[in-house]
Amino acid sequence: MFPAIISEQSRAIRTKIFHKTALLVLAAKITRSLVFLGIPTTSIKILYDNGCLGAALILEWMGVAMVFIGLLDLWINYKLGKMQ
Repeated sequence: MFPAIISEQSRAIRTKIFHKTALLVLAAKITRSLVFLGIPTTSIKILYDNGCLGAALILEWMGVAMVFIGLLDLWINYKLGKMQ
């Protein structure tokens, strides 16, 4: 996706595409984090098994951290695409 954004001639269009992408990533990450914060034990039961329930507390904080990591990853890929 980023080579397509970088090859766009208009800076305004590049910025618009990047902002839309950032908002989509942010919305997806926040939604997942809210699910992990709201029902961590149920999430673990659905994804794994009862043997992993001890990780529920860690899963809550990992969900919050993934919001920032996702946005950082987006920004790094954008900058790497500009380095062509």
